[in-house]
Amino acid sequence: MKLSFIYHVNSNWETLEKSINSIFNQTNKNFELIFVYDDPNNNVVNEVLKFKFDKIKNFKFISTNQKIGHSWSFNTGLELARGDYVYYLGSNVTIHKDFVKNVLNLIEKNKDCDFIILNNKENKISTKTFNKVGLDLFSVLTPSIKNKIYNVKFLRKNKIHFELFKYYPLTHLLKCVDCMKQVVWYNNPNLVTFADNKKFSYNLYNIFEQSTYLIENKDNFNFLKNNKDNNNYFEYMIIYSILYSFLYKIHQSYWKPTSYFSSKIIGKALHTSNIWLTKYIPNWRDNPVITNNLFKQTKNLNKYFKDFKFRLIYIHDFFK
Repeated sequence: MKLSFIYHVNSNWETLEKSINSIFNQTNKNFELIFVYDDPNNNVVNEVLKFKFDKIKNFKFISTNQKIGHSWSFNTGLELARGDYVYYLGSNVTIHKDFVKNVLNLIEKNKDCDFIILNNKENKISTKTFNKVGLDLFSVLTPSIKNKIYNVKFLRKNKIHFELFKYYPLTHLLKCVDCMKQVVWYNNPNLVTFADNKKFSYNLYNIFEQSTYLIENKDNFNFLKNNKDNNNYFEYMIIYSILYSFLYKIHQSYWKPTSYFSSKIIGKALHTSNIWLTKYIPNWRDNPVITNNLFKQTKNLNKYFKDFKFRLIYIHDFFK
């Protein structure tokens, strides 16, 4: 068996049926599904019971009676996985019917790959291979978990797992980068679709604990030693996580026109972001990735970062 899907179910069940059916409908059945059912409630129970999981030959079902979170769910799934590669996903991910077929063909051509970065932003199908850490690799990285497929032996050998009871996707990614020997970037515009979440099963403010951990443990990353450029890329990933990923999720979750409560929550997020960056990366506006527009993947965000203002109206105008 080549591919293991580790599927974490939580309160985001609106797109659950479409997402799970996209796995059922795969043209290549050489995969297993590890279904981790976190914090059940009646609504999700009723939705889940609609599915006939006996359609899938290799299937494992894990259920908890309390909210455990992404980290425990994904770590447990990895322990049980029998595939050579693993894909962490949830109900906000829908895959094309040939997803497994295409991914297995890609793996067959790149047998030494440590992880695959999935991209759907460009019109034509293409691949790139990276054998070292630097500008080229960082320019296609984002902190997201859902757009990566990992070599199971690579994760286990390097003891890379998610921090328990915290959601630290960037920490997980950078640990993978630190140990990588080969990474493949794969663009296929139709392979996978990501839906926007408006409900999150983790504390969005984990971003600040994660960022503090990364800054305070920089010396543990080999790719940062005696490399000024990589340090700039590393800090940019943190800036991106706070000013874009975090604030976008806050805005998506809480914005309501004319709502004082909404404005207060988003205002608090902006204030916390400002305080954190002032303390840990005070010269963040001078980061070369921002000033010189170095990363292809975030090129359209360059003006957003350059002109950034810690005001609700600024991020609302950008995210609306």
